[in-house]
Amino acid sequence: MGYKELLLDSSTSLNPSQPTWSLPSSPYMEMFKVLSVTIPGTFYGTGSQNDKVKFKTGTSTIYTANIPHGQYNITTFPSALAAAMNDALSNGFTATYNDTTKQITIDGNAPFSILSLLSGTTAYRLIGSKKTDASVSSKTFTGNSIDLNGTNSIILTSNSLISRDSTYINAQNSNCLALVPLTSPQNSLTYWVNPGGFLNVASECPYINLQLLDAQTMMSIDLRGASFQVSIGYTDDSDDPVTIS
Repeated sequence: MGYKELLLDSSTSLNPSQPTWSLPSSPYMEMFKVLSVTIPGTFYGTGSQNDKVKFKTGTSTIYTANIPHGQYNITTFPSALAAAMNDALSNGFTATYNDTTKQITIDGNAPFSILSLLSGTTAYRLIGSKKTDASVSSKTFTGNSIDLNGTNSIILTSNSLISRDSTYINAQNSNCLALVPLTSPQNSLTYWVNPGGFLNVASECPYINLQLLDAQTMMSIDLRGASFQVSIGYTDDSDDPVTIS
């Protein structure tokens, strides 16, 4: 057979929300490579990938503030954040943005602590909190400078295209196929071409499934009905000149 290429469009998959494609005759793949990825910038800066702020007060109870999905700016985001936190726990929360320091300050009537990403705060970049450590319990929280873009890169992953060359530590059934930097503005297309080489597979591939993850939170990106495209090249011959050139 030699070398072939596949063009996968999520709108034509068996399940567009969890894109999967059946491959006729279960072709044997010796090596493969993601050639290019096209991702539309239709996802919200605040979406399912980064909409939660977990916090607690003096008790052991953990509260979850769910920020409504949308495209926020420095004027609209503080009020949405405060409202979400007060919905989770009525604590007189207010949030203000400092245009000089690019920081958000959250105030409450009783001391509170913002939890880390590891404890469920997926919106940590949006509020400037820490990824790995909870904040000190206080009536006031001020984090680092905020990033309302939500994410600056997306990971393309699969649990059907498993390579011996590239897997997640402690999640060997998931394969990182590409890290795509988001270089285009919102509501435009990001087109990424893979500068790397081919990866070893050495197995039959009856189907391919793909998922787009926020590189900061590892949560699924919601393209809000738009489709993404992935081009993949593969061969059944390890000596194929296309793959070793």
